[in-house]
Amino acid sequence: MTSYQQVNEQVTDNIEKNKFFSLLKDIPDKNIRVGIIQGQIKRIIISILETELLSPNLFFLPNLKILTLQNSTIKKFPSESLKLSSLEIFKCYNCNLSQIPLFIFGNFNLRYLKFSDNPISKIPASISNLSNLEQLSFNECNLKDLPPKMGQLKYLKILLVMHNKLTNFPDSLCFLEKLETLYLSDNLIKELPEKFSLLQNLSALFADNNLLQYLPNSFEKLSKLTFLELSNNDFEIFPESIGKIQSLESITFDGNNLKLLPDNIGHLENLESLVLNNNKIQKLPNSFGNLIKLSDLSIRENLLKSLPNTFGNLSNLGSLDLENNSIEDLPLSFGNLPRLTRLNLSNNPILKIPEAINRLPAISLLNFAKTPIISIPEPLLHTRTLRNLLLPESQKKILEKNSIDVLEGLLENGCKIEWVS
Repeated sequence: MTSYQQVNEQVTDNIEKNKFFSLLKDIPDKNIRVGIIQGQIKRIIISILETELLSPNLFFLPNLKILTLQNSTIKKFPSESLKLSSLEIFKCYNCNLSQIPLFIFGNFNLRYLKFSDNPISKIPASISNLSNLEQLSFNECNLKDLPPKMGQLKYLKILLVMHNKLTNFPDSLCFLEKLETLYLSDNLIKELPEKFSLLQNLSALFADNNLLQYLPNSFEKLSKLTFLELSNNDFEIFPESIGKIQSLESITFDGNNLKLLPDNIGHLENLESLVLNNNKIQKLPNSFGNLIKLSDLSIRENLLKSLPNTFGNLSNLGSLDLENNSIEDLPLSFGNLPRLTRLNLSNNPILKIPEAINRLPAISLLNFAKTPIISIPEPLLHTRTLRNLLLPESQKKILEKNSIDVLEGLLENGCKIEWVS
């Protein structure tokens, strides 16, 4: 049952909302969403609006905490916007702004500031005035550099500057001692400074789609780093410094020019996910078997011919993608993988299903599409967990001739067979 107090609060909120909309006659109601708590407007979202000047009445809201402007064209902000003294979150994205409104730098309570998807080419040094900022987002702007004074934002935890034209990461930003997550993806950065290791609280770094060729030697000191994304850069050598960061749980290194992995990669005892697609890796080190927490591994589109015997030590491996390599067989130790459920060997020169696969106790999906496979061994019938088997359409006739009993037996066991062209 709705209490008298709840009804009273609802009536009060409706009155406040109607009063607010009456002040903003120049903005259609459908373009505004308002959040009211205990009779006070706390949140406003304005979208799909085209205006030369936002209504000054919008800014006489001393209790407003969240203001979002999105998918609009706003050319000018009123001077009255300085009145938003309680504002904590300001989001203005895809509004065709070429510069940051001046009123922003007087709102010292701001914790979250977002200006993504605007043609902003420069961040003023006065950004340092916003000393309480915890999250700052300038994705998809036209930034060519970051102001050194941004390094004074001592409470900043998350910084997003993806899809810009940045060529470097200033030394001064290495003093953001509380920074935990850094997004630098899709820029033109060629190197990270030696002082980068001062970011001692950094736990996630996204620096894919840049021009990086190496990491600073001090990178190994990032003792809290758990997530590392360095895809589509210009690395030819996998940095040994990465192998010394034992806190790492996920590494993505797609689309570089790697040929080998260092032995010390086996020291990453907490690594759970490793993605190395589209490189030139020819061999995995024996130490690879020490990655006992690894659960997801993808090394497709490389030059691997075999796997080390220690591969069978990966006791937590659940998903393995080896598509488009040069693998003909698997080591016997491969059958020791107790948790492997998904295996992709598509587009490898495999003539017969490796014996080790018959001993996988949890396998549910096998992909042998685009292989020259000519037979399926009878022991595969004993893998009662197998539910999906992908085979090459081009080999269908020969497989039905050589292994028809096995194929029929698998179907009876509940395995779905898919012929892939």
